[in-house]
Amino acid sequence: MKKLFCTVLLSLLLLSCAPLKNTEPSTLPPPISAEDELPPVTPPQISYPASPEHCADAYLDSKAVRLYEKDGVRYIRLIDLCDYEVFTDGENFTAKFNFKGRSYDADGFFDGKDWYITTELLNSLGFKTFNETGELLFTYIPTSIPEDIEIPVLMYHAVSDEVWGIRELFVKPENMEKQIVWLLDNGYTPIFFEDLASLDGIEKPVILTFDDGYDDNYLYLYPILKKYNVKATVFIITDTVGWKNKLTEEQILEMSRSGLVSFQSHTATHPDLDLVSPEQQERELTSSKLYLARLLKKESFVLCYPTGRYDSSALKFTKENYSFAVTMNDSRLYNTSDDPYTVRREYIARSTTLSQFEKMLTK
Repeated sequence: MKKLFCTVLLSLLLLSCAPLKNTEPSTLPPPISAEDELPPVTPPQISYPASPEHCADAYLDSKAVRLYEKDGVRYIRLIDLCDYEVFTDGENFTAKFNFKGRSYDADGFFDGKDWYITTELLNSLGFKTFNETGELLFTYIPTSIPEDIEIPVLMYHAVSDEVWGIRELFVKPENMEKQIVWLLDNGYTPIFFEDLASLDGIEKPVILTFDDGYDDNYLYLYPILKKYNVKATVFIITDTVGWKNKLTEEQILEMSRSGLVSFQSHTATHPDLDLVSPEQQERELTSSKLYLARLLKKESFVLCYPTGRYDSSALKFTKENYSFAVTMNDSRLYNTSDDPYTVRREYIARSTTLSQFEKMLTK
């Protein structure tokens, strides 16, 4: 009896130690072998707006660009203006760009390839629309200019060893180069009128201007500008382009495309504006403006008064057609808070020594 009891007890102990069989189906997925293929992952779909339609050709500061239209709004590609960055949160896109030293948010849209900005944004940046030549021209003209900054504006004419006219108008190329080297060595930055809105980033600006449009500006001045990467403004008497001793259209275009020379108006025939009729005053100012616009594919916005003279009627037409006007033979510096239609310039003559030149700049 005792032996039977021990046998039964041993059997029960062995049974209690055995694993219980799980009769419920397993909820774990079967293991994936290396040979099994994972299901493809579908990336999020980003919807891009449709590209606008090319509707016309235009010029952006002389550069040929395409004009686009969508839903009655006109656009240009932002890359035709400047570089930019596009940002996205996966659904929406924004773009930022820098222009004339300032950062802007781009008003427009991204089609997956290009960012487009409206012509309204272009105008707000300072580009004026001009279409009086039958072509659409967008020209940058500075409007928001830092106040109370004094700038030397220097007035030259011809640059040549050879003298065939009024002797004092012909600065020797050797002296011209010495003056430019002195400016650069003393921290000056030659600028265009187009750069006036960026004065906050320019410590010592100076504007070099050359009147009349003599061909020696191409033969002797232009190589110096290229050598030192210096900017200059040339005021053209437009009816004399191509005449003896005057710049040709080919020379003007080459100099303009270099980015070192800005061509502006010196009227059509160089009359004393205070001695001619209002009708002729208007023709002188508008015909020279149209000529330069047709040739350069950009609007001229600075006028040089011939001999520095004008009257109230001439001033009226100047304000209707230009944003700045320069006078002559004034030893005072131009102050950006002054009247933009009486920009003062100091005359540099053939006889001006480097010592005298230094005193003009450091007075």
